[in-house]
Order: sequence, then structure tokens, then C-alpha cells
Amino acid sequence: IGNGCLDWCYYWGGWLGNIFFFMASGFMISYGYTEKIEEGSISFASFLKRRIVKILPLYLITNLICLGISLITDGLDTLKFDELLSILLMTASGWITDITLYNVPTWFVCVLILTYIVYYFVAKVKHKNAELYYVLIAVMILYGRSLDVLRFQYPFMRRSDGQALYCFFIGVLLSEIISSRYVNLKKALLVCGNSLTALFLFCGIKFGMSQTASDVPMVLAFLIIPIVLLDGIFSKFVITVMKCRPLVALGKISMALFFIHGPWIALFHILLNQSIVINAYLLYLVFWSSLIIVSGLVHVFLEPVLENLFVKL
Repeated sequence: IGNGCLDWCYYWGGWLGNIFFFMASGFMISYGYTEKIEEGSISFASFLKRRIVKILPLYLITNLICLGISLITDGLDTLKFDELLSILLMTASGWITDITLYNVPTWFVCVLILTYIVYYFVAKVKHKNAELYYVLIAVMILYGRSLDVLRFQYPFMRRSDGQALYCFFIGVLLSEIISSRYVNLKKALLVCGNSLTALFLFCGIKFGMSQTASDVPMVLAFLIIPIVLLDGIFSKFVITVMKCRPLVALGKISMALFFIHGPWIALFHILLNQSIVINAYLLYLVFWSSLIIVSGLVHVFLEPVLENLFVKL
């Protein structure tokens, strides 16, 4: 924001948050839906509807707010109707083209929807051929990592697609290992650690160990974050910490906070352009405290109304 007081937060928090959330999303979706998809108790349309209804309202509203701010500050040159249509359809990033969204961080949502679609059809295979299902999970992880490294610019083969696929399906793999009735905890942790380390070494051989070893996001994705997720499931200490009221409250408003922080930055940027002088630490405190308060209000009063409205629509 203007004076760069949030630079460190977004440098470390941006890509780390993406990796963690893609993986956590894959883990939770797999844990909650793989069996239902396998049994045929939930259709593709119903599965996707549940995902979109949760995401779409705030996605649309915050992108339109950012568009309004951009029109005020930069004029009508900002508005391109083909880009607007792509953004409204949630296909602006990772699909045919990559467009900078009005609410920039929401590129993540476009890619996540695409990943949900891929996951559903992979999970559908499990009922007919469990072995092929696990092979497909491994293929998605390696294919996704390849896209992330090679940075193609082809439709559905972009770096953002790759990051989403390999992180999401590592989460799916963790869920499958943990939920297996035939694997005890020690063996699960051993299999998980060995398989992820093997994938890390494979990518090192394939793309160059020096590049792989220095790729911090990859080390996090293949080794560290899976262990953090496992700790969140099995460690009594971590579970106790995660149940404390402040963290539970932040968890409840996290989706609203994610969507709102883009337009909130834009509003603060406008204030700073009005020659308002403010201490960087004070600005940091005001930004986060106001963002959390507004996100809480949106979660309590706006999210339920919007979700019910979109369900009816």
C-alpha cells in the first residue's frame, strides 16, 4: 500500500498461502466428497453448485467494487467488456487466457474451480478402478509440478494451473492415506513421508537438483506443509491451539477476509494518494484491524443473505 508496509506480508504470505490453501482444499474436499462421488450419491452438477454458491457472491461483488474504484481513478479505459465477461464467468485465470482480475488475488478462485472439475472426474474413476485412481493422483501431482516449472502459456496449461493441481492432489493423497482403514498411523506417516520425498527427488532429477533444492515453495509443498496438515489432525497440542476462540473466529471470517482484502487495499491506496501522512506501523495496524472488523460484519450479515439469494437463482 503506497509506502510498502505490507510488502513483507505479501511476499511471504501470498505464495505460501496459495500452496497451503490449495493443499488444504484438496485434503478437505477429498475427505468429504471422494466416497460420495465414488458411490454416485452426488452428481457433478450438484458438487459444482455447492462449491460455486459458497464462492461466487463475494467473488462477483468484490471484483465489481474493484472495477468501480478503477473506473473512478483511471477512467473508462479500464473497462474491457471481453475481460469483464471472462471475470464474471470465473474463467479469467488458468482457462483459455490469463487476465489480471479487478480484485487481483481472486485469480486463485478461477483456478480452484477448474481444479474442482478435474478432481471430480478423477474421483469418479475410483469406483471402477482403485489402482488407476491412485495412478491418476500421482500423474496430477507430477503434471502439475511440471507446468509450474516449465511455465507454459497455453490454455489450461499455465503455471497457475500447475500450482493448483500438484498442491491440491497432494492434499487428496494425504486424505486417502489417512482415511485408509488398512494403514495405521505410523505406517501412514512413513508412507506419506517417503512418497513425498521420492517425488521431490524425482523432480530434482528431472528438472535439475540445484533448481529444485533452491525452490522454497516446492520444499514447502512436498515436505513441510503436508507435515503441518498431519499435525493439525493428530497432534493434541496443535488441535488445542486451533480450538482457541480467536483462531476459530478468524477461521469463520477467513473467506470474507480473503475476498475483501483486495478492494480494501485499493481504498487505502486512494487515501494515501490524498497526501495523508501516516506512520507505517500505525497504517499497518489500522489496515488489519479495520479489515478484520469489516470481514466479520460481512460474514455475519452479508454472506448468509448472498448465499441464499444465489441458491434461489
